[in-house]
Amino acid sequence: MSGRKFLTLGLVVSLGIFNGYYAFAPSIQEEVERSQKQLNMVQTNPVQSQESAVQPSEAPRTDKVDDTKSKKER
Repeated sequence: MSGRKFLTLGLVVSLGIFNGYYAFAPSIQEEVERSQKQLNMVQTNPVQSQESAVQPSEAPRTDKVDDTKSKKER
């Protein structure tokens, strides 16, 4: 490859990276701020976050499935 091809390829890659940063930087920044806000809420009020969580005893059981009806139908 000649030097011109490397230069062209380097410019194309650089502009692609810059374009991706320019396009997605605002949404990435919003997501970072949202996650920091949620983290601060959990740190300042841990009792509320624990109450809103589903307790293991309240969660539906998925380990045992009763499939006796499907066996009878066969």
